[in-house]
Amino acid sequence: MKNTNCGENCCYVKQGFCKTDSECPFFVQTWWKNDLSPDPIILSDCFPKKFALEQNHLLNKQIVLQSCIEETRNKLDLLEKSVSQLCSILSKKLESNFNEENNNFILADNENVKSLQ
Repeated sequence: MKNTNCGENCCYVKQGFCKTDSECPFFVQTWWKNDLSPDPIILSDCFPKKFALEQNHLLNKQIVLQSCIEETRNKLDLLEKSVSQLCSILSKKLESNFNEENNNFILADNENVKSLQ
């Protein structure tokens, strides 16, 4: 049988909170049997240690996720500003081209009228 007990290395035992890890009020034992191995595994540990480790792991994942979201938001803001500037420039350019074509058309039309007279 494989035992995962931390024994004398338990932080609660070292600090004098309890005499042995099995006397700890947070002590939890879980039996597992792997299909590949005939020997059962007993997991012995203090619940708060595992909980704190998992909480720390999840907190780190959340911090990474939040930073990715902020980075994406900043890139999207930059993209939105760039597209807005591009649309503004294109709009002004199209308007100036349209005005030039109308002026050329009016000048050409005036010349045709003068030549007919």
